[in-house]
Amino acid sequence: MLFIVLFFESIIFPTIVALGMRGLGKYSKRGSGFIVAGVSGGAVVPPLLFVAADSRGAVNIATGYSPTAFAMVVPLIFFVAAWSYTFCVNFVPAYRNIADSFHETKVGIVNVDPELQGYGAKDGSPLQGEAVHQDEKKF
Repeated sequence: MLFIVLFFESIIFPTIVALGMRGLGKYSKRGSGFIVAGVSGGAVVPPLLFVAADSRGAVNIATGYSPTAFAMVVPLIFFVAAWSYTFCVNFVPAYRNIADSFHETKVGIVNVDPELQGYGAKDGSPLQGEAVHQDEKKF
């Protein structure tokens, strides 16, 4: 069952990245790095699962004791941690306000008023226009 869950969970990774990156602004590079590093859970959880199962002893078929059943707590902890993020983004204002903020950026050639910008050309003529990048926050 765990393999089936993880298989179908893998196809939602692009959605996780898109929603996780939303609202990060200037921290988008660092945030995307953390999200991509989060994939390492697939390499970390199975060895942790083995260590947890191995620490509980051997299988006893007569009594039905299975240390692997107890060790399934390890992936459960990671699933609860992932669920807590989605819970916080939906219900905790400190998370929700950052994730739901929108920013509009206008990039292009804008005519500049020569009296406000001064003279910029070497021959003393006023600048007719220059490329500008304007950020406007909209909440």
